[in-house]
Amino acid sequence: MEQHIEDNNQYYKHADNIKTINEFLIDLIGVLVPGGLFLFSIIISFIIPVIMIYFHDITKNSTKMSLLDSNVFTGWFWMVLFFMFLILSYAIGNIFYRLDIKDVDRLSFIRQRKKIYKDKIEPFIDKKKYHFKKKFHFKKIEDDKLEDFIKEYFGLLLYHWKEDGRFLDRDKQIWIEKFEELRKKEIEDKKIIIILNKIASLLYEKKFPEALILLDNGSLSNPINNSSDKVKYFLTPFIKPEKENYSEFLALSWYFLFCLRSEVACDNEEECQFPYEHYDTYLSKRGELNLIKFVTWCENKDSRTKNAINTLKLKIQLKSKEAYNILVKNEAHIRMASSSYRVADMICSVLSVAIILIIIVLLVLFFFEKKFSIAMSIEYVIVILSMPVSVLLLNRFIKKSVIEFLHYQRLREIFFVIQVYDEIQIK
Repeated sequence: MEQHIEDNNQYYKHADNIKTINEFLIDLIGVLVPGGLFLFSIIISFIIPVIMIYFHDITKNSTKMSLLDSNVFTGWFWMVLFFMFLILSYAIGNIFYRLDIKDVDRLSFIRQRKKIYKDKIEPFIDKKKYHFKKKFHFKKIEDDKLEDFIKEYFGLLLYHWKEDGRFLDRDKQIWIEKFEELRKKEIEDKKIIIILNKIASLLYEKKFPEALILLDNGSLSNPINNSSDKVKYFLTPFIKPEKENYSEFLALSWYFLFCLRSEVACDNEEECQFPYEHYDTYLSKRGELNLIKFVTWCENKDSRTKNAINTLKLKIQLKSKEAYNILVKNEAHIRMASSSYRVADMICSVLSVAIILIIIVLLVLFFFEKKFSIAMSIEYVIVILSMPVSVLLLNRFIKKSVIEFLHYQRLREIFFVIQVYDEIQIK
């Protein structure tokens, strides 16, 4: 029996050592990748072209080439060079790895916002004239599409409609019935749009009972709240409102706001701060109502902080190291992507200048120093410039790719934390 217990202790000790090594490797790779990308880009795009220009001589001067013909570049030299590359990669990568993700996350949010505008709003807009090419025909909404409309138009705020701040299916049915009654009244679509703008304004200010009463009465007497003046700024970066279509513009502005909160959990880039002010809406849109109770930072908008997420991570780490490893991997991947973006951004700026300098040097050598013949100059220009240009294109691709997915990965990171915590709570 004692032998069995001892074997188990050795097994768990061995498993813990493997986990420690695994965590170290994840962190190490996350640091080495951006650092290696930086050094690789500098060597390929700048150092090698400079060496090629310096050592190239049409007369093949033996003095210049003697260094390359010597026995300096033996096996041990390349080994030392390789370890120096790793050390420098770690040192440089560690600087980028520890930088705040916020700025890159905001850029990713802006990209996602443009995509949402293109998918959700652009079909309504005639770009050439900035007119609405599609009108809101609320009375023509089919009965089986009515629920989808309620979800889409009011969705983000209706998910929270209830005294305790939560939205249930039975509450949703009330809104569907009320809107159905409004459609049957002898009210023009233009006036229905104005009513919906008023309702959206009340929902935005969390005045849910008043919004439901307004939908029930269909009254136009009350003025639109001040929040309607604020919401128009969500669309103004893309299109400008027209006087004759101002109500439709506001309706699309509310719709755009609802889409932003439910798809990317933020209203604008200033509010794009982890763990995001409207993450409860993001969960609600996906039907994860059981997880909203853990999203405590959304209850008090003025106290948004990472401490809520960090507290959950700490509790997970103390209770289950296996589950915590999942979170560590996710965060490491996100940090690696963010630091790779920063490296690629810096390299793109440096290479733009470096390519110009290389071209100037080649022109000087050709016209003034007479180092190259025309044939050799064309050959060397192609070879030398192909390296920095290729690296520049590679880093541009990295920047574009990271921006496409980083904000989504941050949203996914929060989901993993609260989902894992919920599973641990159940067990």
